Amino acid sequence: MPDRARVIPGGLREAAPVLDTSGGVHGHRARRDQVRTLWMLDQLGGNQTRAAKALGIPRRTLLRRLDEWQVPRPKKER
Repeated sequence: MPDRARVIPGGLREAAPVLDTSGGVHGHRARRDQVRTLWMLDQLGGNQTRAAKALGIPRRTLLRRLDEWQVPRPKKER
């Protein structure tokens, strides 16, 4: 399985600040969750509802995490 940090497009990777992983296992888990979430959003074209469902979390939780990570929320193309 490829390292997920490597498959995240540069724009998304740069949009999120790197989490401090000095908190031991909790810090690593937080970073893993961030990478996984951003990767899933990219794979699903920014569709927040589908990404949340694929991650097994409520959409509101996804939006809260994006806000916490200071990641600009994807906008629908019209």
